[in-house]
Amino acid sequence: MKYQPHALLDMRFSDFTARHIFSAKLRLAIIATFWFVIVTFYPELLLMDPPIALLVSLTFVVTTICYIFILRGRWPVFFFVLELAADAAAQTVIVHLTGGPISNYFTIYIIYACSGGLFYNYRVASVMAGLSLFFYTLLIVLISYQWIEPFTYVAPTAGIFYEMGVFRNLIMLAVALVVGIYGIWVSNHFTLLRERALEEKNRELTALNKISSVTRSVLTLERVIHELLKSVRFGMRYEDAFLLIKNEENQKMQFHFNHETAVGSAFSGLWKESAEVFLPLENQNNRVYQSMLEKKLIIRNQLVEILRSFSPQVSEEDINEIQKVFGFRKFLAAPLVAEGKVLGALIGVSREVWITQEAVRAFEGFADQAALMIDNMLLLNELKKKNVELERVSRVKSEFLATMSHELRTPLTAIIGFSELLAEEVMGTLSKEQKESLREIHENGENLLYMINGLLDLAKIESGKMDVSVGPFYVPELVDRVQRMISSLIQKKKHHVVSNIHKDFPIFYADERKVQQVLLNLFSNAIKFTLPERDCS
Repeated sequence: MKYQPHALLDMRFSDFTARHIFSAKLRLAIIATFWFVIVTFYPELLLMDPPIALLVSLTFVVTTICYIFILRGRWPVFFFVLELAADAAAQTVIVHLTGGPISNYFTIYIIYACSGGLFYNYRVASVMAGLSLFFYTLLIVLISYQWIEPFTYVAPTAGIFYEMGVFRNLIMLAVALVVGIYGIWVSNHFTLLRERALEEKNRELTALNKISSVTRSVLTLERVIHELLKSVRFGMRYEDAFLLIKNEENQKMQFHFNHETAVGSAFSGLWKESAEVFLPLENQNNRVYQSMLEKKLIIRNQLVEILRSFSPQVSEEDINEIQKVFGFRKFLAAPLVAEGKVLGALIGVSREVWITQEAVRAFEGFADQAALMIDNMLLLNELKKKNVELERVSRVKSEFLATMSHELRTPLTAIIGFSELLAEEVMGTLSKEQKESLREIHENGENLLYMINGLLDLAKIESGKMDVSVGPFYVPELVDRVQRMISSLIQKKKHHVVSNIHKDFPIFYADERKVQQVLLNLFSNAIKFTLPERDCS
């Protein structure tokens, strides 16, 4: 059940648990003292009014049940008020035993309300005061209407309390002052705990913010890992930190540590400055790896449990020696999980004997953020690799097109040239059928050459090497030349092309070859998509 903050109490900070545990121990000490005094000095009370003893015991049981429910986070406000009511009821029993409405011990209500303010806050003190007024008023009403009899008990005139004489109240005053000062000290102690918790939270947020900034500005995974390890040390206040990053390609868990720290220097010597330290994925003996697969945080006491089965292998004696030299006592290993995918594990190293629950939650939260940052950086690196591969493929394609275009155009030009020589009967007289065949060879060769030139131009454009040679040329001459080049196609489909360009057309400045290619494409498309025996002008 997720706890929602309430004005009466706030369980989000670790000091609330500490305050509540302290108050529970204090109640235990008070109830034990009460029974000790009753049994030792006033055993007759147990025989005179057994329901009173039963009621005091019942309030203690109710307080214990409330204490359990509060720490589990189940209806904490309700059980907290019920716990305070049980305390007020027990104090009312004490007031009843010492005289009821005329008792001089009603001041315990004031002490009770003040302690609530010291241990918690003024709201809790107000609730305590209200409950004290309620139960004291209820006691007066019950006695006034004779629903219960006033408790009468003649205390013995002998005993340790009466032998103190005039010093009895002085000793009680001294005890009360000591208790009061101790209560103020406890309050200050818990206030310092909250301040430290807030400082730790601020350090955690600062570390996360720094990591986020680094992720946005740095484009290398190694730099992000370095900043993560550094943030765990200075932001989370751990002695050192390690990272395990899963690499599916080579089936390894790569181990990362900060080489700039004293521990990092010791590790470098341990592995003889090996370029890579890793844990094979098929290994089943490493507990950190198993907990990572189960997506569970674990706490271990021995460094050898963290580094078991690593490669290159090192002796357990050397690992234990490092832990002994640096005084490490606890190792927290939190899995790095992003989008349901296990990326590795973040390991924090501490010299503390005990790791608080709040510290564990903070470390898990930091690991979750670190997982997202590492996942983003891995995706960026993968994207870079894909872009490099795409660039390489595109470059190879362009080079292939350019090479093939040149290689194909050279023999094709020779074919077209020889077909023209043969058509001119330079090498002898040709029959009508041979001339028709040569014309077909020539025309198809010309068409293929146009396509190859187009591929060559495309390859040049994609490679960024397209050159434009601007110069003067006469447009009517260019049009006539293009008409001669496609004359065979025109005759084949029985088309008629009429050129109507004025002889005084000005000199045109452009890349003549490119303009010629454009006109060839336009004429070729016009011939291709025009029915035979139609004029095109």
